[in-house]
Amino acid sequence: VFSGWESSGTISNVLDLSMLFKTIYPQVPGKHLEGLSKLTTYQLGFALDKSMQCSNWNRRPLSRTQLAYSSLDACVQVTLFDNAIQSYLHFVSSHNKSDSMEVEKLLRKVMIEYRV
Repeated sequence: VFSGWESSGTISNVLDLSMLFKTIYPQVPGKHLEGLSKLTTYQLGFALDKSMQCSNWNRRPLSRTQLAYSSLDACVQVTLFDNAIQSYLHFVSSHNKSDSMEVEKLLRKVMIEYRV
C-alpha cells in the first residue's frame, strides 16, 4: 500500500512537476514541459533514456538496468523540484510582486503539503 493511496482510488500528496514549471514559465510552450524526459531536457540539459520504461517490471529480481533507470527517475525529480524552487526565487527577485503571486501561491501550498 502506498502512502496517500486510498481505497476510493484517489491519490493525495502528489506534485505534478509539469504543472509547477508551467506556472513558473508561462511563456514556454507547454509541450516542452510535459513528461519527465522533456522536463529534464528543458531544465537540466539532458534527455533521460526511457528505453527501460516498457520492460517487464513484474519479473523479480529487477535487473541492474531497471534499478538504475528507476533510481535516476527518482533522483531527477528531486533535482527538478530543487530547480523549481531556485527558479521561483530568481523570478521573484527579478519581477514585481504582483507578477509572481500565482507561483508564490503554488509553492507555498507545495511547501506546506510536503513540509519543505
